[in-house]
Amino acid sequence: KIELKTTWDMGTFKIVDKPKYVIPLPSRFTYKLKLDEDGNIARFKARLVARGDLQTSDEYSSTFSPTSRFTAIRTIVSIATQENMQLKHWDITGAFMTADIDTELYMELPPGYSLPDGKCIQLKKSLYGLKQSSGLFHANLEKWLLAYGFQPVGADRVIFRLQKPSGEKILLSLYVDDGLCATNSPAMYDQFIKDLKTKFDLSDQGELNWYLGVSFKHNRELGVCTLTQTAYVEALL
Repeated sequence: KIELKTTWDMGTFKIVDKPKYVIPLPSRFTYKLKLDEDGNIARFKARLVARGDLQTSDEYSSTFSPTSRFTAIRTIVSIATQENMQLKHWDITGAFMTADIDTELYMELPPGYSLPDGKCIQLKKSLYGLKQSSGLFHANLEKWLLAYGFQPVGADRVIFRLQKPSGEKILLSLYVDDGLCATNSPAMYDQFIKDLKTKFDLSDQGELNWYLGVSFKHNRELGVCTLTQTAYVEALL
């Protein structure tokens, strides 16, 4: 119920008369356990998703969405370690639902919920499960970053750099809705996060210690950053 209410409050869809000759997409809830760096359950997560596997070719355009390669992430961590920069990370809540949908799409409510006869919901925002959602969100976030002054590094457009004439800078790596930052100016970073929160529902995770299933131990005094995947290895065993 909370997830459905959150989706409604974000203006993701509206209730409309079901159009003739339209078969609305089914939807469902997915459930996931979020683990911490020790492999313990951090929180339970429910998400409303559309059955994008049933989309027809006229219901989406591009499905491409870039993500950072881990070599790029290691490069940012290496630069931060060499230049004694802080490492921070954050994630965006309900990320895909921040982007407008790019086509006319209709959907049914998930099992257990119903609408009056002849009614369905029309999507106004992209939703998890749709083929184009990740790409639409990335384009939305990239547009904001470029307007803020960030410049893309390389052709993948998932690594960005913001630098002031004074030498203060932020390096940013994007992996879908997760951001990893290296900065030599805490004040500049704090202002960036404050401004980003005016556009997106952001969860600032603070100092980098756990990111994409990898544990980070950053010792700025020694100039060393250690990356381990202990929880992943133990899960395999």
